Amino acid sequence: MDFIAILLESKSDWETMEACIEIFKKFDVSYEIEIASAYRDNQRTKDYILDAQNRGAQVFISASATEGLSALLCATTNRPILSVATHAPLNLSSPIVNPIANLGVGKIGAMHSAYYAIQIMALKNKELAGKLLEDRVMKDKKIQLDNEEFKNKLLS
Repeated sequence: MDFIAILLESKSDWETMEACIEIFKKFDVSYEIEIASAYRDNQRTKDYILDAQNRGAQVFISASATEGLSALLCATTNRPILSVATHAPLNLSSPIVNPIANLGVGKIGAMHSAYYAIQIMALKNKELAGKLLEDRVMKDKKIQLDNEEFKNKLLS
């Protein structure tokens, strides 16, 4: 079964990534979470990445304060990698050959990674594509209602 694999550099990254999980639950998207380290547990992390890929991981999300975990993912899989800086901006001084989508810092980055991963999964899943479209329509309606409410307040 297709799923999204989320790798946290440490348990402290969970606070940020909860926002991502909430969106996956909203869309009923399968995911799994693993605490992994590019620096302290390199081989176990590589083994997990390859195992997850073989079991159906379509997208990997890397949640870390550094770029090490994303770089290890990049060296191990050719699946899409979405990177969330959990505590600080990423240091992008070292070149990375394979692409990584850096989607922001903190909870906003987590939320963006969730939607981006769902968009990728929806390429092969019509039901999920429908849920995405429905979500977008609801957000558009909210903006229209907010606009009408705003204009009514200005005119009164």
